[in-house]
Amino acid sequence: YVLLSCHTAAQAIDRLSRYAALLNDGLRVTVERSGLQTILRCEPIDSFDNYLLRSPRQAVEGMAAGIVLSVSTVTGR
Repeated sequence: YVLLSCHTAAQAIDRLSRYAALLNDGLRVTVERSGLQTILRCEPIDSFDNYLLRSPRQAVEGMAAGIVLSVSTVTGR
C-alpha cells in the first residue's frame, strides 16, 4: 500500500528504501542517484545470524520482482 500510494517511481523507491527493514530486518535497501541514473542496492546485513548471508537469492529476487511490479504500477509502464 505504501508503494502503490506514490505518485512517481522515485517516490516509490525512496519509500521502499525507508521501509524495507519492516519487511525483512536482515536486508538493507539503499538508493544512489547520479544524474539520470538511479541504483537501488539490496544487501544482507551481516551484524547478526542472517539467513540471507547463507541463501540470499530468493529474498533478493522477490524484492527485485516487487520493485519492478510496484514501479510499473506507479508509472503505468
